[in-house]
Amino acid sequence: MPMACPWNQPNRGRDVASLKNALSWLGPYPADSLDHFLDGSGKDRAYSRDQARERPFIREAEEKNRERFIEHLIVDGERKTAAGPKAQFNYRSDLLAMKDGDTIHLTPDGFANHKGSMEAWNTIRGTTGHMVSGEMDEALAFGTSNFKSTDDNGFVATRKGDRITVAGIVTHEWDDPYDFHGEESPYPVMNALRDDGRAAEYHNKSSWRQEMTATIKIKNGELEIDSVAWRDLD
Repeated sequence: MPMACPWNQPNRGRDVASLKNALSWLGPYPADSLDHFLDGSGKDRAYSRDQARERPFIREAEEKNRERFIEHLIVDGERKTAAGPKAQFNYRSDLLAMKDGDTIHLTPDGFANHKGSMEAWNTIRGTTGHMVSGEMDEALAFGTSNFKSTDDNGFVATRKGDRITVAGIVTHEWDDPYDFHGEESPYPVMNALRDDGRAAEYHNKSSWRQEMTATIKIKNGELEIDSVAWRDLD
């Protein structure tokens, strides 16, 4: 005789109803995410760029990753590529070696013939991180979020006088698995519902592209960021 699923027990049903009522007080996302889990479809949920940016973490992660691209235009160093292995990024040296009127393709060493993303930055915040940041609704609605930003085949730099313009396309991608990791939780009925096929885990996703344009000034043999502009493309 099959073991009864905890969902069939009246007290477990009340647990879920109680949780949904509690989550509704934290805003629309926590209860809405739980409803989608309970409908059992397992279908990923796609958010528009503007919907994603309503979340504090997304805005912070996007800004952090954009700053990383800019900061690393004027320093040399070894770091991981978008493809995984480490490479030497000599963007600073490459820019300083440019002559007036030059246009070059900025790529890490050994990637001149590579097609695709060169550089990638990830910003991750888990459930605990959301709680520490005072974002209880984020912790319960989304959990662990990964915000990844990648360039589209490097950047193009053009020098005119003592200024260099660096431009390129960056793709931002957010992925958040709505799951319970099989861990013990205050509401273990969620794992039981999933295991019994009455609920299904899924991913929250969003992606968009931006055009980056940075103006760098050459002053006394050094590089200084003069201006930066990001333009939404999607």
